[in-house]
Amino acid sequence: MALNQKRLAGPSAIANTATSTTLPAEGSFTYQVPASTTTIVKQMLLTNASSEPRSVTLWLKPSATAYASMGNGNILYFDTLISPQATTTLNLSLVMATGDRLYARASAASTVNITISGIEEV
Repeated sequence: MALNQKRLAGPSAIANTATSTTLPAEGSFTYQVPASTTTIVKQMLLTNASSEPRSVTLWLKPSATAYASMGNGNILYFDTLISPQATTTLNLSLVMATGDRLYARASAASTVNITISGIEEV
C-alpha cells in the first residue's frame, strides 16, 4: 500500500446556498475519496478574501449514507466564522473511506477559498 501526501482539493472558492447551513446539491461536493482508497484529511485552510466576516459549514457524507438522509448529523463544522481577510486553519485526523464525500458552503459565494491536504492510501 502506498501512502501519498497531497493536496486533496483547492485552493478553490466555496459556493454558497441560501445560508451556509443549507445542504449543498448532491453533485457539488468539495472532495470525494477515489476508488480503492482510504484518505486521512490532515488540514483544511479557509481563507476569507472579503472585507466582511463569512461563515462556513462543512459536511461529511459517508458512502453508505443516502444523500437524501443527510442532515445536521453529518456536519463537521457548523457555521464557523472566518474573520475578514483572514485564514482559519482546521487541523484534523479525519479518516475517510472509498466514496466518502466532503461538502462545503459559505455564507456568500466566491468569498471564501478552501484548500484540503491529507494522505491517500492506495
